[in-house]
Amino acid sequence: MKIDYALCFIFCNFFSKAFLRNPVFSVKELSNQQLKKMKLNIYTLSYIFTVFFFFLFACNQGYNPTHKDLDENMIDLKAYQENLGDEIKAGRLEDAVWLFEGMDSILKVVSVTFPEHRKLKKPFSEYYKIKMKKPIDEIREAIEKKDQPAALEGYRILVRRCNSCHEDLDINKEVKY
Repeated sequence: MKIDYALCFIFCNFFSKAFLRNPVFSVKELSNQQLKKMKLNIYTLSYIFTVFFFFLFACNQGYNPTHKDLDENMIDLKAYQENLGDEIKAGRLEDAVWLFEGMDSILKVVSVTFPEHRKLKKPFSEYYKIKMKKPIDEIREAIEKKDQPAALEGYRILVRRCNSCHEDLDINKEVKY
């Protein structure tokens, strides 16, 4: 029992010295009732601090939905994008749906995963919002309406915007129709 009170005293005195530069109290000034109250408060505060610390630590862990680097994601994206174009050109919009969703999913993953990269001047999410979001939404809408010419036009705009981004960033890769 005395050790608990002593630990509470040391704990409080340490923090009061560390933050206030002088002790708040001395052992002579405290009664047993005050020590018991202080012990309860110290344990409660310690528990709250520990929970808060672990919550804060858990929230600061970076969310990384993929283990791939930007180039590997772009290779996957190329496969979806090229096959999507083939399906849209052939008029098979039902088959294009899963390719479109896969392509958009990779773009969203890359947006979250690469806020910075040596090849990018700004976060990928900004390129997605500025250059790709509108044509992607147009393609999605055209596929839902089963409008092959509109889907093809949205696809062409998307490819042109991908290539313009590659050009701006001096990336020697051309997205094909």
